[in-house]
Amino acid sequence: VQAWDSVSAWGALTLPRKLVIGTAAVLQLIVGSALAADYILFDTICFRKFEIASDIDASLIDGGLAGNVLNIVRLPIGVVILTLACAAVCLHLVHHVELRWAAKRLQTDLC
Repeated sequence: VQAWDSVSAWGALTLPRKLVIGTAAVLQLIVGSALAADYILFDTICFRKFEIASDIDASLIDGGLAGNVLNIVRLPIGVVILTLACAAVCLHLVHHVELRWAAKRLQTDLC
């Protein structure tokens, strides 16, 4: 725990580590804002409005998905937002794994 606290303190992070976690946070904010806007706006920008009781086989105009569940994602904004969300998660994981390795190295050096 002490090794983790030492390597994860903001002042102890190197510039590349700060950039990785900072970029992940900014991407998550962008994705969250886009999803909030998608929920609030009358005309959605990321995902089509679809309810559990809706018919998947109905046409897009009739509130369905034209037989393809992937039609729930609006092109191109929906794909961009999903890609940004995946990138944010991957960057967060990279940051976490790298800090875990650094903490293990520090702990090994202390022992």
